[in-house]
Amino acid sequence: MAVQISRRGFLKGAAAGAAAAAAAAPALAIESEADLRWDRSADLVVIGYGNAGCNAAIESADAGASVLILEKMGQGGGNVSVSAGGFVVPTDKQAYFTYLKTLYELSRSEWDEEILRVFCEESAELPAYFARLAPKAKIAVYGHAGYQQLPGAGSVNKMSLRNVPGKKGGDRLFGVLARAVEKRGVPVLLNTPARRLIVRKGEVAGVEAQEKGKTIRIRANKAVLIASGGFQCNPELMKKYIYGNPMSFLGSPGHTGDGLLMAQSVGAGLWHMNAVSAPLGVNVPGVKAGIALVTRQPAFIWVDQDGRRFVNEKKLDYHCSWMAVNGFDAIHHRYPRIPCFMVMDESYIKAGPIATAGASGYAINREGYVWSRDNSREIASGVIVKADTLEELAKKLGMKDPKVLVDQVERWNRDLKEKGVDTEFGRTLTADPKMKTIFAGRDVRAWSAPLSEKGPYYAMKLVPVLYHTMGGPRHSIRSECLDPYGKPIPRLFVAGEASSIWGLTYQGACANADAIIFGRIAGREAAKLKSWV
Repeated sequence: MAVQISRRGFLKGAAAGAAAAAAAAPALAIESEADLRWDRSADLVVIGYGNAGCNAAIESADAGASVLILEKMGQGGGNVSVSAGGFVVPTDKQAYFTYLKTLYELSRSEWDEEILRVFCEESAELPAYFARLAPKAKIAVYGHAGYQQLPGAGSVNKMSLRNVPGKKGGDRLFGVLARAVEKRGVPVLLNTPARRLIVRKGEVAGVEAQEKGKTIRIRANKAVLIASGGFQCNPELMKKYIYGNPMSFLGSPGHTGDGLLMAQSVGAGLWHMNAVSAPLGVNVPGVKAGIALVTRQPAFIWVDQDGRRFVNEKKLDYHCSWMAVNGFDAIHHRYPRIPCFMVMDESYIKAGPIATAGASGYAINREGYVWSRDNSREIASGVIVKADTLEELAKKLGMKDPKVLVDQVERWNRDLKEKGVDTEFGRTLTADPKMKTIFAGRDVRAWSAPLSEKGPYYAMKLVPVLYHTMGGPRHSIRSECLDPYGKPIPRLFVAGEASSIWGLTYQGACANADAIIFGRIAGREAAKLKSWV
């Protein structure tokens, strides 16, 4: 059942972008310009009107190059516009390098020291960059490191833009970038999906796209940049690369891996294909995207499909929660924690909406879903399951032996009442008072409380909900797309989520910084090239 729901959810979510778009196709090779007619031309052709694409266009235009942006959706913004709009500005570049290096090494993820040093150096310069783009903007700290036990974590300041138009962080960040693109006179073709790359004598020479149902070919005098996002809304690519399916998604439904496939068609090497950023969340009937869960009340636990707890629910970093549930049971051939369940008592339900309008993600920021203030609509729709007893709740959740859940809740309650701590996974009654806020406004100090000894009880089905995938074409410090042997593919650049530098363990707010930094680098480097004519 979970597999069917997930796949249907993916297909529904991708429909907004993919239905109108032709699927990515193998590269079109030409020998000379006489082999086809060009409909448009620009020095740099950018595929994707999101974070990386905007920053590349800004830098390239400022360097004197002409730029054209292609966007498959009816509006720009991609994932950045529905994100929290955050980016990290380190207080100490060397400490920040140490912290990020540790994240790569502990998770045994592929990384490049030179790229990471460029990233840390450029991250420190982001305030100056935004001061140039939006002089009236203010930059404020809204959080800190997600893994505060690691060396260098104290250098992490998650920041976002204020005093500029936009209700939420992602709207504000993308708004600043989009206005800068418009100010520079860069044309943007909406509802115009790139279909394939055009290659001439081993160099990328242009892009074939679909505009109003018609095939057009755009000559890229200097280069093409793929900045079209990841592949979280392509169920076949997810099944191919990501361990622990099925999953849902939080970001733009337009992220269906088109850029990945186009880059592969000209021989791109890949990296980080098994990595994603994904909290746990819920799917709501009639809503394409998932909704991320932020736990704000103490009386709850997460249990697997048998009714057993499996993790310290409050110690998990938000963006890496998917790792706690993606274990495969090789004996019974199932993912026993996908879905898993959040079990609560009535105190949680009466405290207010489980998901707030202040959260990020496509469902809330683009589809406009508003969670009911008293959770009644979600109870009526079955998103929240209600039962008078734990035994009844276990049966409604499909658990074979209800006693497992009953025993689990009894142990949870006994631990907190008698010992003041969870003896299974070490979850404490309150947060560590020395811990810095990870996300201002969402952190709570009360972490744990016993569940009521009498009903009613409630549960929600949880699945990983992806903000973004990390994998894609590998790139150089100049954002050049590399082949499997590390050699640049001539006149092809990649940046942003389409080619994320991050591995398995992701620090929140680094994806936006990644897209800004390497999008800018791609734009500058592309502008330096001589035309292939």
